[in-house]
Amino acid sequence: MLKIKLLPVIFGIVGKLDLQPALAGIKKAYEAQTEEQDTEALKTEIGFTIIDSLLPQLGKVASDLPKLVAVYKGISEEEAGELDAVEEIKALAADAGVLKVFQSALQAKSSGRK
Repeated sequence: MLKIKLLPVIFGIVGKLDLQPALAGIKKAYEAQTEEQDTEALKTEIGFTIIDSLLPQLGKVASDLPKLVAVYKGISEEEAGELDAVEEIKALAADAGVLKVFQSALQAKSSGRK
């Protein structure tokens, strides 16, 4: 469930990320697209481009992740820090509301909107 108190945590994480490398990679992928390239191949290439550009930045948001999970699950940050990272990431990724807010915030930031 998307809780109101989760929004500042999500916006804080998005605010720390530099999206310019991802945007440049996406632009390059679209420009290099050929008519023979199918949509799925382009989506895959863009996905890897985004992951490649954001992975080096995870250190910027690492300290926010226990808080994100804690607020999401309604537990303390200390308890959240002891949970299985893969399972919690899967749970967050499966929550359509959380994903939609992240997506909207990232799109707003990438477009220059505030």
